Amino acid sequence: MKNFIGERVTDFQDFYKVEATEVDDNFGNQTVLFNDILIDNYKVDIKLETEGKNIKKVEVKNSDKKTSFFKHITTEIEKETPTKKNYKTVYVSLVKNSTKKKTYFDNSSELIEVLKNSTTDLKQNHGLLESESLKTSVIINDSACILTIN
Repeated sequence: MKNFIGERVTDFQDFYKVEATEVDDNFGNQTVLFNDILIDNYKVDIKLETEGKNIKKVEVKNSDKKTSFFKHITTEIEKETPTKKNYKTVYVSLVKNSTKKKTYFDNSSELIEVLKNSTTDLKQNHGLLESESLKTSVIINDSACILTIN
């Protein structure tokens, strides 16, 4: 998905062989929605935001198999994010919705174990992975998992 940043919406449509569900045009900047697309065995909704004719942001939302999708995506991001000596490049946390307080973890596997715990309420908290170098974040809450690429 990251490869589509800077590309045209038609390139995305040609690659995935999909048609837009809805297009909102705001003076040449568009928001293009694709609903119920099957990618890597996950049914997702995708929102592309453009600046001019080029994609500037991709948002992928999965509600169907959100835990599996979160695990798959976060593992990929952790592999793809460049590492720097003595410098953390991926931040994994559980965020309390009311206070925005973050509890950090070393990796997404540790967070997933906490999310599985029956005492972790995803209506009051959400899981978050952030990769600044990839300009990517993934959120999981009680209703969906959302991947955002800027």
